[in-house]
Amino acid sequence: MKKTFVGAVAALLFMFCFSLHPVSAQAAEHMLQMENDEWVCYTAGQRDNSYTGMAVNEYGWWYFSNGQIDFGYNGFATNEYGTWLFTDGILNTGFTGMTLNGDTWVYVTDGYISNTYTGMALNDYGWWYFNNGVLDLSYTGMALNEYGWWYFENGLLNEEYTGIGANSYGEWYYQQGRIGYDFSGKVKFDDTEYTITEGYVVEKRIVNETEADTADTVHTAGTLPAGEESSTLGK
Repeated sequence: MKKTFVGAVAALLFMFCFSLHPVSAQAAEHMLQMENDEWVCYTAGQRDNSYTGMAVNEYGWWYFSNGQIDFGYNGFATNEYGTWLFTDGILNTGFTGMTLNGDTWVYVTDGYISNTYTGMALNDYGWWYFNNGVLDLSYTGMALNEYGWWYFENGLLNEEYTGIGANSYGEWYYQQGRIGYDFSGKVKFDDTEYTITEGYVVEKRIVNETEADTADTVHTAGTLPAGEESSTLGK
């Protein structure tokens, strides 16, 4: 009776999961079959009681430990198509974001480690910069998401940064980590004076200390001029 109940529950779970589209069940090396109300793994047509890894049937992909579905497994598994995230033993195609794979932060798209993803990702500690699917703590520069362009230092968004950032389109004036599109005027950082139009650097020149007084706005890199504010990420 217990085996019948477990088998029925497993069958119901399968019906609510999606198959892994990069490979069909028929093409997979490891497949599931129901025997005596239990799902068991077959490898190359033979029952495999030692197999640990991914296995598939017509309802989706599952994680196996020693030939049996491991409903307690939370982590990654790899096949010839890539590395995939499993939650409670089931391929988690609903997850997109950053997560740990061992000691490495990786970026996952629809349950798949996206080794081509370059951009921003959020966790409880802030916004981070990913390069080819891996957290890049060496990156300092600009990055884009749906809220705008942001400034990163050592892989982490710096919402306190006020200064100049550059990308392939030119140089930009940042206020508290975000391009200051509402600012037009002159600013000076170190020995360079920048003429800004709606956040974009239209001109820059080297100045000495006496010339610095001609700038409309003079302040030290990394600090926001008095009376200026900048929007917070996501607001």
